Amino acid sequence: MIMRIRGVVLPEREERTFWVDGERLRTEPPAEAAAKQVETVVDGGWLLPGLVDVHTHPGAESPDDRFDEELLRRHLSEHRDAGVLLVRTPGTVERMPGWVDKEAELPRVRSAGQWLATPGRFFPGAGRDVGEHELAGAAVEEATASSGWCKVIGDWRWDEPAVPLDVLKATVDAVHATGGRVAVHCQTGEGSRNAVLAGADSLEHGMCRRTRERT
Repeated sequence: MIMRIRGVVLPEREERTFWVDGERLRTEPPAEAAAKQVETVVDGGWLLPGLVDVHTHPGAESPDDRFDEELLRRHLSEHRDAGVLLVRTPGTVERMPGWVDKEAELPRVRSAGQWLATPGRFFPGAGRDVGEHELAGAAVEEATASSGWCKVIGDWRWDEPAVPLDVLKATVDAVHATGGRVAVHCQTGEGSRNAVLAGADSLEHGMCRRTRERT
């Protein structure tokens, strides 16, 4: 079946008609429309594309909680009902289960796998705890096992050192060599600086301006 939708689009504020043919949104009726059932599902109102949540952690209410697949399904369903069709989750307690990519009724998910935290950085027991010498290998594993992204906790407390620049750069280089991308959790000036100099693909948070004094 082909679905037809009609309404006012932005920014032109013009009424237009679209056809949904499987996973394709078309601006002209497909050639096979005459041979298929066409149903008008929307006629009037404003038409907006699906929204994207670029930073969320479905499947747990807090980092102290265990990963819960039923809660994950509920979170994704609530996103869908709110108009979110793509969810980017830069780090979770556990990797996304395989069924997430097979559920046509749920938003698409782009996951960075488990949080990667070096000693003393991040909530105890949340994500995957690794030593600095293990970080590059673990990052490649998470990026390969997920949606091509991994998430590194680049710093934690503002008065404690961030992940050293050489360690972070080696991690980014290793993931980039596999075609993956690196998201870095940054709360401090030093952590943000290191992430930029290391060539990270995204900085998450960046909420503290204060930088640890250097001696």
